[in-house]
Order: sequence, then structure tokens, then C-alpha cells
Amino acid sequence: MITRTQFAVLSLSLAACADSAPESRPDGLDLEISASDHVAGTFTKDSVSLSFDFWADRKGTTHVSTLETADGEHLMTSVLAGGMETINVLDGRLTISGRSGSVDPAVAGDPAAMAEMTDRLETKLLPELRIALSAQ
Repeated sequence: MITRTQFAVLSLSLAACADSAPESRPDGLDLEISASDHVAGTFTKDSVSLSFDFWADRKGTTHVSTLETADGEHLMTSVLAGGMETINVLDGRLTISGRSGSVDPAVAGDPAAMAEMTDRLETKLLPELRIALSAQ
């Protein structure tokens, strides 16, 4: 079962990462794209790698965040547009959607997919990725 807290934390983590546009490259951070509206690359720590792609449209009304393993296995995609957010977990095994910040999002699919994703070593790199992207 997806808790309101899990949904909120995931949304906030993605928003924080999506808003970052780093100028420096801390250890483990390999940026393929670094623009004000698009940041993509790989973050590696202790031989575990997380690929990420965060972008926003030119108007700033749509934000898309995608996380994958280094070998391309989908972990999660979040699309925030028009105040609505849709999160796709583990290549569609779980979909969470609702108004951004909603305390009661719609949940479809296998709720165990969220726990499986958050237990992945790659996903555990998210807080450090946020810090690395925020480093100036």
C-alpha cells in the first residue's frame, strides 16, 4: 500500500532534483546534459549507478523525471503537468496519480512495486544525487 507520506516524499525528492542545475561535478556525478531546463546523466557510488533524466518544457509547466538502473531497467518516471502528477513505477507495475501534493492519490497496479523500487540500491542513491546536483 502506498502511504500518503511515501507519495509526498517521492514527489518532493523528484521536484528537488528536477529544479537543480549544477555547475560543478561532484565525485560520482557524470552529466551528459546540463542545461537550465534539462539535466541528465549517471550518479555512481560504491559501484551502484543510477541514471537520471530531469527536464522541463520551456514554459516550465511540465516537468518530467526518469530514473533507471545503469543497464536501462526502468525504476520510475514522474510527470508533473497542470498541477497533476503521475508516477509510473517499475515499468508500469504501479501508477500513482493525482493533484500535486494530494493526500489521497489514485493508485493502480501492484502496490508491492513501490517497496520493491525503494528497496533497490539505485533508488537509495536519490538523496545523495539531490545533494550532488545541488552542489555549486
